[in-house]
Amino acid sequence: MRNILCVSVPEAFLARNATIEGVTGNAVCNTCLIALSLPNGILIPELEVADCEGNIGCDILIGMDVINMGDFAICNEDGRTTFSFRTPSIETIDFTVPSPHGEKA
Repeated sequence: MRNILCVSVPEAFLARNATIEGVTGNAVCNTCLIALSLPNGILIPELEVADCEGNIGCDILIGMDVINMGDFAICNEDGRTTFSFRTPSIETIDFTVPSPHGEKA
């Protein structure tokens, strides 16, 4: 089963272009406002996003503007990659500290 990010695009697009700086260089893209709903119920009601061309291998990239709103962790247990996000931030996540389950960090 695949988790789906829900993206709601309002009728009124921002009528502007933005230069996006990425790992492969810069691109000029159209921007719009969306409401982003994550599978865990977190809603970001007004998020400016860029509509860039090209196949990047996913439907949406979660940027640092969203990640900086809370705590973000990526896990790869049994070869299955998952991510977890919560907002607001409530504690430090430190994978160098031994787990309460007895596993070594």
